Amino acid sequence: MCGRDSSIYVYRKHGKQWDLVIVQEANDYTEVSGAQGSFVYAISPPDHQGQWFVVVTDVNPWCTSNWQSLRYKVLRAGPSPTQPQVLLSKRATTYLGQDEPQKISVRKDGFQLAYWGHFALDAGILVRAHVENYLVGVDHVRRVPPFALHPHEFVDEWLELPSAEASEQTEPSQRESLQAWHNQLQDAWKYSDGFAFVQPCNASRTRWQIAVDFRPDDEDAPPATPPRLFFTVGKKAGAFVLERLDEERPLGCPGEARPQYSNRPEKLP
Repeated sequence: MCGRDSSIYVYRKHGKQWDLVIVQEANDYTEVSGAQGSFVYAISPPDHQGQWFVVVTDVNPWCTSNWQSLRYKVLRAGPSPTQPQVLLSKRATTYLGQDEPQKISVRKDGFQLAYWGHFALDAGILVRAHVENYLVGVDHVRRVPPFALHPHEFVDEWLELPSAEASEQTEPSQRESLQAWHNQLQDAWKYSDGFAFVQPCNASRTRWQIAVDFRPDDEDAPPATPPRLFFTVGKKAGAFVLERLDEERPLGCPGEARPQYSNRPEKLP
């Protein structure tokens, strides 16, 4: 009830024989949420050494709410079919009110996972396409840029990144101060009042100033929560980077273009 359970069995041909090499099942669960619902998978092309990997995603079935848990793994053949090598195992909150809950695109050295998830900084937008890109090595997986499709989505993503990953997506000369801001905002971002503006700074759209309002008077807000912050975001080699973060608006980027609430794509990239 309330969903399905799917499994995958990957076979490899040796001569005239097919050998089972990877099994991904859900077993021994006592609630329907333990099943592998909305199951999607992709198998990479072999690299120059003949190595390949499998990406699997599923959403826990449940009888209520469009907000559920997306679970995803990266697997290589292991000691036995039921003991694959797990290079990555993560989960995220996803929104199921779209025709395509998640999408995987694979290549020889990595993959992209796209899914619908929450927009933490602005309840007026509510949902955005989350995009995660990964490089897959022999025994590890590493997330790489781009981290978002749009500059204000990058700000939202940056605040939720682990500290080390967030630091890598900043201007090197500002890394220390931006790391301090990232630490300070780990709770304050929950009291965001949305985007005041998302202003392009040049015609080529390689730099933006983005203003985010907060609710410092909220009784649960952390001390020193600012009323407004200004994020300066640049774009280099197709990826966003946080250049600076200020309580007073920097000069050189006039205008207050409204964020586009209606530009959410109907399909995942």
